[in-house]
Amino acid sequence: MFRILILLFCFSTFCKAQNHELDSIKQQTYTLKQDSNKVIALHDLCKKYFSIDNDSALSIAITSLKISTEIEFERGIVQSLFYI
Repeated sequence: MFRILILLFCFSTFCKAQNHELDSIKQQTYTLKQDSNKVIALHDLCKKYFSIDNDSALSIAITSLKISTEIEFERGIVQSLFYI
């Protein structure tokens, strides 16, 4: 019983840390200009969402593809297509 409680505590701590990381990357994408740094941040966010929520990951990948195409960022286009 005690082992189960420890396992649940560790899992909940991991989930909270993961949410904090997602929030941090989201906030970063709001403050960045439409350039390659924003595309890279969107790719990081897409990676995090890929295992949690596929629809959100797809939406983020499409957004990064649009930005990459607008600024002609080839590496960003390729990575965005990979996530789509």
